[in-house]
Amino acid sequence: MKFIVIGFILMGKLLGADGTLKSQLDDYNTLFYKQGSSEAVRAVEDDLNERHILKMEQNIPNVGDKALEFTLKTIHGETFDLNDALRESPVVLFWYRGGWCPYCNIQLAYYQQYHQAIKNAGGRLVGIAPEIQSMGRVTQQDHAIDFDLLTDTDNAVAKQYRLVYTVQPKLLSLMDERFGLDDYYPVHKQELPLTVAFVIDQSGIIRYAYIDDDFRKRSEPTEIIDVLNKLKEHR
Repeated sequence: MKFIVIGFILMGKLLGADGTLKSQLDDYNTLFYKQGSSEAVRAVEDDLNERHILKMEQNIPNVGDKALEFTLKTIHGETFDLNDALRESPVVLFWYRGGWCPYCNIQLAYYQQYHQAIKNAGGRLVGIAPEIQSMGRVTQQDHAIDFDLLTDTDNAVAKQYRLVYTVQPKLLSLMDERFGLDDYYPVHKQELPLTVAFVIDQSGIIRYAYIDDDFRKRSEPTEIIDVLNKLKEHR
């Protein structure tokens, strides 16, 4: 479990630093390239290259598009309906891969630090992952998360948003060996969502979209807060 240990050690160091989310993710990535096996590095690069070729981002909803309606369960079994949530406030919706992923853990911990600022700007922060509810609760506890985490175990909503890709077999094998993916995904562990983020206004229109096919990159919460503040000015 070498990479899990590295991830949590690095997170502990970085969360006390005054840096952007990008800088924290870049620091972890640098450590991975230094300490990871050449086999793992090649597998990650091959997997990323495959998605670059597919150009998935061209088919994903973007700024100005209507957000797709959905209903999911939270990690505690409560019902979350996007339309109902939008009646109350704009929604910041983001996808992550699961609590096993070091990049996702860095993102989740960082977003938690900005959660109050996002609420102050008028937004409701909501994360979605395909991991099962019990593992989602572990993820929540690990980072003392107090925003909503939703479970999309068969990636049904992610598929609606055209975010789902198939992990290349070599990388999947290495990930499974390191992280025990069966604990997180009872079925379809080879399918993961792109780690995108949207700000959706109360009319259901996407006003901000962070779309990148590289799972090592995530949206900055400061950008999200800027968009929310602009929406608040025009209410």
